[in-house]
Amino acid sequence: MTSSESDRSEEMSTSSNPVRRPWWLTIFGLAAVVALAAMPLVMLGSEPSEMPDLVRFLGRFHPLLLHLPIGVFAWIIVQEGIALFDRRRSAPTPLGPILFGAGSAVLAASAGFLLYLGEDYGGGDLIERHLWGGIAFAVSAIAAALTKAWSLALGRGPMADRIV
Repeated sequence: MTSSESDRSEEMSTSSNPVRRPWWLTIFGLAAVVALAAMPLVMLGSEPSEMPDLVRFLGRFHPLLLHLPIGVFAWIIVQEGIALFDRRRSAPTPLGPILFGAGSAVLAASAGFLLYLGEDYGGGDLIERHLWGGIAFAVSAIAAALTKAWSLALGRGPMADRIV
């Protein structure tokens, strides 16, 4: 029996449905990480006056979009903190809120980048740190979503799920 056949038989033996591994989510998440990291590098040297009005318009949605992932992840942290000490709850938390938070973090970082491109901030140190901090937050949100997806797919226990 080859290793792929033994993997399939293990997956089939754990339940009647085969385990679905989140490969597409992983590929999409890694592509988003690469795109987020490449955004500032691609647009180096662009002047705000050269940007189309659409860039300025979409960039101004950044303050609105910014608070959505912060609120989602704050709620997830509170929920997980409560569940960590609640002995009655054994089911892992769903993947949906983390995916929603990661998606909204990517949108907020993208809108922030468009705002950075469309406005003349003078390339100050504070705005540069804010830009890279937003990208780091979005990448961390993607990493959390991928970790959660693989944790659920591999059937890890609820306590290990809470630590990750």
